[in-house]
This record gives sequence, structure tokens and C-alpha cells, in this order.
Amino acid sequence: MIKFYMRARWRKGASSDSTRFLGLYSSFEREGCLTLVQARARAREWEALRVAGTDPKQWELELALAALERVRQRRECVFSAVVEIYLVERKKVKSAAWSEGMIRRYILCPDRNHFLNQPIGDVDSADVSSFVDAITKHSKSQALQIFQLLKQIFAWVMRPDRRKRFQMLVNPMSDLRLQDFELSKSIRTNMLSDEEIAAFWYSCKKLGYPFGSLFLALLLVGTRLSNMARSQRSQFELENRMFVIPQGEFKSQVETKLPLSDLAVELFSGLSAFTDPESGPYLFSSTHGTTPVSGFHNSKEQLEKLMHEMLRRIAIARNRNPNETVLKPFVLHDLRRVVRTKLSALGIHAPVAEAALGHGKKGLARVYDQYAYLEELKVAMQKYADEIKRIVADYRIEPDVDPKE
Repeated sequence: MIKFYMRARWRKGASSDSTRFLGLYSSFEREGCLTLVQARARAREWEALRVAGTDPKQWELELALAALERVRQRRECVFSAVVEIYLVERKKVKSAAWSEGMIRRYILCPDRNHFLNQPIGDVDSADVSSFVDAITKHSKSQALQIFQLLKQIFAWVMRPDRRKRFQMLVNPMSDLRLQDFELSKSIRTNMLSDEEIAAFWYSCKKLGYPFGSLFLALLLVGTRLSNMARSQRSQFELENRMFVIPQGEFKSQVETKLPLSDLAVELFSGLSAFTDPESGPYLFSSTHGTTPVSGFHNSKEQLEKLMHEMLRRIAIARNRNPNETVLKPFVLHDLRRVVRTKLSALGIHAPVAEAALGHGKKGLARVYDQYAYLEELKVAMQKYADEIKRIVADYRIEPDVDPKE
């Protein structure tokens, strides 16, 4: 096999010539070989580099590395790869687990997403529209969630420090609106009646620890399920009747102190996290406090069955037909609406009632009004707890269960 070589002094100051391999000979053009014309052209190129003080081998190595980097960047810029990077960076966000589940089930599903392996810079509004349209045909609620997740992903990519990295010029979501897909955010206004609040109370008592106690805590404190379910002993100052939620747990992004009523303190002080010195730090746990509870779907179903039975008993006690009893669909987040509505009904001023839910101040008040309303919140939450006691007593249906417990 014929080979081409070139002999020269490759480095400045070299005392003698050395021979370097140019390539294999071929009488016709083929990959990995050189024709005589190509060999002469490469030799002239090498000579020009040598005269300029550049090592041809080092120059070719740098070219090869640059080509590999371009390939790596192209692979990194594929939509699926970009989304994986997004998921890694989102791990610290509280809702990341739910978001990742939806993203993997729909957005990263090769059977659903036709632009999964395209460079993200090539994805346009038509691609997104056809993808969302296909989901809309099956479920508008899921299509709404996917639309919002895609909007978050592309907004993340369009950050100045990322758009160049991922070769993204235009956000394909910028011209798309929910109305284009006949989607809209639903505003929940569901409010539990006094009968349902009483049924909820007694059902939680019957459901027991940990989920029954957790659901009662939501009713008495008004915080979000995630905040209460993951709460730890260190967040409670029972002597000072205070529940502290760290900065970043609430949307307001500030540390939030929520005063506790007598009824709430009684509930928390009876939990094993405070009564058992060997218990782990988590208040609501199926593992003796070592990990927080999770998997609320089954316990919520049990709660609803118990509530329906309690409502039937209330109907019988009030001389109504129990077969006409209907429990309206509700979610645990609706309990926050119960707290807020009852506080208004009790005459609590709006800023105090909003603070009870951990809602941050708006506009300039967020900057200039740093008053925490702690004293007013103590009064408000005690009034609210007294109202819950009254409701439970009015609909007392089980003599073996004391509403004041």
C-alpha cells in the first residue's frame, strides 16, 4: 500500500528534519485516502502552517476537537436533551416531582411528541400547536397543564445565558394563547357548608393519625397541604402558639409566622413528634417521624366515604331523607377557602385574613409595609377556631366523639 510522507523541520529551533505521515494513496477519491492531487494540496497547506509557526498536527487536532464540540452541541440542543437539563435544574423546586411526572408522561413521550429529537431551535409554533391539539382531543385539563409546562420550559431556554447555548432564536410559545386551543384556567369557588365542615371534622377523627390528623390541621391552620405534610417539630413553638414556615415554602418567598389557636395547639401537642422523644422530626408520618406522609389519594377517598356517612347521619338527625344526601366534590386546597371565607364572615380585616393564608402583600405595600399582623392574627385564628367548635357542636352526631378533642 502506497503512503504519502512529508519531511521538514516542524518546530522552530529544530536541529534536524523529521518525517510525518500525510495519508494513504488512492487512485480515486475515497474516504480516508488521498489522491496525488489531494496529497500535494495537503503538503502545501502543511508547509504554509509550518512557515507561520503552527504545528500542522496540532492544528488538525484542534479542528477535530472543534468538530466534536459542534456535534456535542447539536446533540445537547436536541429538544429532549434540553428538557432533561431543565429537569435537573428544577429539582430544587417544590413542585418539581409533579412537573417531572407530567413532562415525562407527555412531553418526553416519543409516541406523543413528534419534535422530541429535533434541535430545539427548529421547534416552531406549528409544532407546539399540533402537539397540544392532539392532547386537547383527549383531555382539556391535561392539555392546559402541558401548555403551561411548555411555556415554562421555553421561557427557561430563552434566558440570555441559555438561548445562545441552545441556539434558540425565537420562543415558539410567544404567539400562542390558551384561547387558540379553547382552553381556560378554571377558577375554583367551592366552599364547604357548615354541615360538610362538621362531617369533615368527625370523619377526620374517625380516620385517625396520620392522615386524619393532617387533614384536621389543614382545616385549623389554613396552610397548603405540602407545607403541613412536610412540617417538622422544629417549625412549631407550641409554648408561643406559633407555626413557622421557612422562606421559600410560600409563594411570598418570605418566612411566615402563623399564630395557632387553642384547638390547633391541642391537636399538635398530642402528636407523637411532641410526646415521643424517640420520634423522628416529621409531625405527620407513617414511619415514626423519619419521613413525611405521602400518597394522599387513597386517604382522601376514605375521608369522602366517611363524610358521606356522617352527612347521612346529620340528615337523619334533622329529619331529612338521608338518601338525598350528596357530598359535593372538593379538594383539600378548598379548606384554605373555608378559612378565608370564615375569617371575612367573622369581621376580620382583609389584610389580616390574607396574612392568615400566607399571602404576601402586593405592590408597594410589599416594599414599605413590613408589619406582620401577629397580634391581629392571634385574635383572628382564635375566633376562627371558636367558630369551628360551634359548627361541630351544632352538628354533633356521635356521642362517643367529643368535638372539643
